[in-house]
Amino acid sequence: MADVRTASSNVRPQRSLARPALLGAALLAACGLGGCAQFEGGGRYDAVYPIKIEAQPTILRTPNVARLSVRDARRIDALGRDYLRLGKGPISIGWPKGANASAAVGKIAKRLHRVGVPLRSIRRGAYDPAEYKSADILVFFTRPTAVAQPCPRLWGETIMTPRNSGSGRFGCFYQRNLAAMVADPRDLEAPAPMTLAPAGPRLRVHAAHEMGKITSSEESAKSLATTK
Repeated sequence: MADVRTASSNVRPQRSLARPALLGAALLAACGLGGCAQFEGGGRYDAVYPIKIEAQPTILRTPNVARLSVRDARRIDALGRDYLRLGKGPISIGWPKGANASAAVGKIAKRLHRVGVPLRSIRRGAYDPAEYKSADILVFFTRPTAVAQPCPRLWGETIMTPRNSGSGRFGCFYQRNLAAMVADPRDLEAPAPMTLAPAGPRLRVHAAHEMGKITSSEESAKSLATTK
């Protein structure tokens, strides 16, 4: 029995080596016929699945009432802050054509101005209710929006990558998540400009240096003294 087990164990490595050899030969034949292209991901993920910055409208609907509810007032305040941060062009207040909406429009304009929106940036006008299928007050502006294309439903081949490239959907969901979460889509195009540094502290340090005084703060001077 011992001889039979030894003989069978000696045969198994030969059989296991034969399969990779046949598989390798098949792969070489497929590559020779141009079949390896299906294993390649094709380019950088940010080039295959780019994020585009598009101008899209942000619309808030509120009922045509003279007195705003607490919920609607907070929504208008939030919209005004978003406009100050990301708005492009004017912010508009529209009401259904033929409706008496002067009181509601005035309340909304005051709320927007209260959070910092300049009055010159607020536009007012009537709209065709049949076009928007609404009888509400519409507050809207245009803002930059990050848009990523949909991801393919099928993964395709995810194992065989002879050139060590990514799979067909590599990076797609990362791009979509980034587009959905970015606070300011303009940061994807270029970094935000730096604000000016306050001149007061610089002048105080420069004056102390000219008079031969210590230019560091008291806490920094104490910590420096304790380390000596």
